[in-house]
Amino acid sequence: MAKYEVVKPWHGVKAGDVVEIKTLHPALKPNVRALPGDAGQLVPAVAQSAPGKGDIAKRLKELGIKFDGRGSLEDLQALLPEGDPLKPKAE
Repeated sequence: MAKYEVVKPWHGVKAGDVVEIKTLHPALKPNVRALPGDAGQLVPAVAQSAPGKGDIAKRLKELGIKFDGRGSLEDLQALLPEGDPLKPKAE
């Protein structure tokens, strides 16, 4: 059965629901969008912003690393251990 995302709701179905339909009736075609293959849950595309100074400071506190809060963003990032997700990759 093919999976479809509901774009326009109808009785008993909300917008955003994923439905499985064996054969799609032409009347429902404008109300749904086909999902590729075995698409499970939809994941919204959200732009990832670069971590700020506050994010780095919070992570350092979680790790128990002492730091000077007046340092620059680069100084704080240098204190993070290697492999930390907030530490930028060396180029």
